[in-house]
Amino acid sequence: MTTEREEGREGGGRGERRRQVLEAAMTAFGLYGFRRTSMADIARAAGLSRPALYLQFRNKEDIFRSLSEALQARAVDAAAAGLSREGPFEARLAAGLLGRERVLLDILAESPHAAELLDVNDSLADDVTRAATARFRDLLARSLAAAERDGETRLAALGLAPERVAEILVAALSGMKQPGEAQADTEARIRDLVTLAAGALARHDGP
Repeated sequence: MTTEREEGREGGGRGERRRQVLEAAMTAFGLYGFRRTSMADIARAAGLSRPALYLQFRNKEDIFRSLSEALQARAVDAAAAGLSREGPFEARLAAGLLGRERVLLDILAESPHAAELLDVNDSLADDVTRAATARFRDLLARSLAAAERDGETRLAALGLAPERVAEILVAALSGMKQPGEAQADTEARIRDLVTLAAGALARHDGP
């Protein structure tokens, strides 16, 4: 009989192997693109045999979706960390938006196949992206609502709900990256968006 302790060790081992496969897949997809990457390439990079790889994932598409899920979750976690940090509203908003986008921008910036990978993600993992975007939008709305309760913003005076502002910010973020643009330029544009939003939403003292 397998003990609870042994089951925990086995589960941890499976989790570690899965992590290794996803890291290997991310490297392979970045180097060769999705179409040119084979299961053999991923297995070799992960230090596994092909049969061992197929025990964990059905095919290359399954790996790509799992990788997209992991990256999107990491991006949402980074946003949450930024939005919950100490500091003024504008600094928290910048940390949240940039935290999320950097996770995704870093991956694309390192690959000459970024356009292909984005196209593949749209076809294979669009539902993953939409679900993660919804989580990020909800997270942003909660942060904006908290800022309003703390007197840092004037959403009510502007007739704006936190959910609506979050929706607008997320939509604006989706168009930040321009083809062939350096990551630093994209980040500068995001900072400008934050400055604009914070300036419009922040509560001002005096007449």
